[in-house]
Amino acid sequence: VCEDGVFWAAMWEVRVDRRHGRVKLDRRNDQWAQRADHVHLEALWLCGRRAEGMTGDEYVARSWNPLHEAVPHQHPSG
Repeated sequence: VCEDGVFWAAMWEVRVDRRHGRVKLDRRNDQWAQRADHVHLEALWLCGRRAEGMTGDEYVARSWNPLHEAVPHQHPSG
């Protein structure tokens, strides 16, 4: 971002009440959905590291690719 050799990662921590606002999905898997009005943002976690501080299992994207983003309102056909 600042061209200083630091790679940044961000992650939202959310809190939901599973007793309320659950959305039934047609799929038979372990995924679940929650109505937006029952999802509360708890924290935004930021982590900045230089290349030498990264572990082997961390992924770095040198550029943003919109095809790597999730589109929750679209469902794959078929």
